[in-house]
Amino acid sequence: MKNNLIQKIDQAIWWGLIAFCSSMIFSIAIVQIIVGLLSFLWIVRIIVDKKIQYISTPLDLPYIIFIAARIISVVFSINQEVSLPALYKEIPFYIIYFIVTRSIEWDDKKIRKILIIMIVSSCIASVVGISKVLLGIEPRANSTTGGYSTLGMYLTVIISITLALGKSKSIFPKRWFWWSGIALMSVGLLLTLNRTHWGVAAVIFLVVGIYRERIALAITTIFATAAVLIIPPVGERFNQLIHFAQNTSGRDVIWQGAFQIIFDKPLTGFGPRTFEIIFPLFNQLEDKLIASWHCDYLQVYMESGLPGILSYLWLIGMIYFVGIKNLRSAFINQFQKDLTLGIVLGMSAFFMTGIVGGFIIDPITSLLFRFLLGLLAVISIFRKSKTVSE
Repeated sequence: MKNNLIQKIDQAIWWGLIAFCSSMIFSIAIVQIIVGLLSFLWIVRIIVDKKIQYISTPLDLPYIIFIAARIISVVFSINQEVSLPALYKEIPFYIIYFIVTRSIEWDDKKIRKILIIMIVSSCIASVVGISKVLLGIEPRANSTTGGYSTLGMYLTVIISITLALGKSKSIFPKRWFWWSGIALMSVGLLLTLNRTHWGVAAVIFLVVGIYRERIALAITTIFATAAVLIIPPVGERFNQLIHFAQNTSGRDVIWQGAFQIIFDKPLTGFGPRTFEIIFPLFNQLEDKLIASWHCDYLQVYMESGLPGILSYLWLIGMIYFVGIKNLRSAFINQFQKDLTLGIVLGMSAFFMTGIVGGFIIDPITSLLFRFLLGLLAVISIFRKSKTVSE
């Protein structure tokens, strides 16, 4: 009876994860409800099973410390009323990492289903964004749940994973499936007119193109060049990318203001969501609606102090450490290595974007980050189990 109930709960969690991946880019409300239901099911499973099988990974400790730093920064915030919403709008959703790492036992077929769903969802979101631009509804491609920045970040990460999985026939039984997916997502990314994600995607295409997909690199370069020359908004944004120092969109003022107060609260930070309270140069900003530091590393430090930024940098280091260990392992198959490469490339897209923008405070792309972090940890757990059994 007990085992049968646990099996049903596990099946419900699995379908919950499918729903999570399907809806992430389409609806903040739906995906947050799904995370809540997954959390409930996970806790019920622990209660029913009456035991917790804990398998640690090198990613756990820096991740947990980072969460703790975020919570502490709320407690010591200069304005708790402003920071308090982080305790129910941000912190609870870190649990998706633990749900993934503690609920998914590696199964190639199941993981492939998740990846196919994520890629198809990204293509659909891209088509929606493209359609809005072509129909004159929006000047820039965006998603149904966020602006062009959210869609651009999401597509850049999924493109990175798709590029790494290009040789996987179990994901793309026909090569034209892969080409179609890359093309759809790339056009969507292009029409977001987001310079940062263009630059990051170009780096990813270059790295993967040189080592794995030279034809894709050549074709992408040709079409990107044509778009810059033929489509005026794309050409204008590309020119701004080339001359970024003269087109910072207010980042120079933001960072100048940050350095005026950077040493005021180094231990706990000023607290989440306090930008508008503490920023000293608001009168110099052209866009008065800016509400973040436009740099994830600065955002984390200013909000959560040294514990936040140091644990975040530690987590970044461990992601590459685990990724390299997986890629060098003789105990995992090629699909798992390709997925590891894709996740590491996707994570690199997050971290590069974070230099002049970010995902940390975005409700959608931050969930994508935590989910992929969990998948990387699951591969690591599988690798360790195989190493021990040998």
